[in-house]
Amino acid sequence: MTPLALVPVETDRDILPRYRKCPIGDLLALQNLGRPVPEASVPDLVIVTCMDHRVILDLPTFFAFCLRTAGATPMPVISNIAFAVGTAGARNICVVGHTDCAMGKVDVTGGAMVEHLVDHDGWTPDDAQAQLALLHQVFRIDDPVQATWTHARHLAERFPSCVVAPLLYRVEDGKLVQID
Repeated sequence: MTPLALVPVETDRDILPRYRKCPIGDLLALQNLGRPVPEASVPDLVIVTCMDHRVILDLPTFFAFCLRTAGATPMPVISNIAFAVGTAGARNICVVGHTDCAMGKVDVTGGAMVEHLVDHDGWTPDDAQAQLALLHQVFRIDDPVQATWTHARHLAERFPSCVVAPLLYRVEDGKLVQID
């Protein structure tokens, strides 16, 4: 397997050629270069990103459908993606993982979640453990770069008419990085 490369965007020329003339390139230019995006009346971009509050994408109205799930895992919202592609005509999809994702630490932090649910929210220990097991099974990631790339490849197979991009959001500086 060829190692994945992280390709930052510091100028327009840094945007990979396959994204330059589509909303994915516009997103990269907007987020990293502060360039405004063309106006649209219907979004042509679906963004699947993490529910983490530190992932901040300043998206204009009608620019994108934005779906948030733990770990930027698209499977729980695949029907939403299918709706945006099949009904609204979106032809571009981004999976935006991020640095320092808590879903990569769920093995370490899960005990605290279980304890809180039991002690403060009235869950039974069995129910809280079952929720942790589900979280671990569906949303846990080992490496945000690899997970984002894998999710994007899966979506490219499911939606072959779309351009699909794996991107990494750096919580350290709010910039997007292309995964190639």
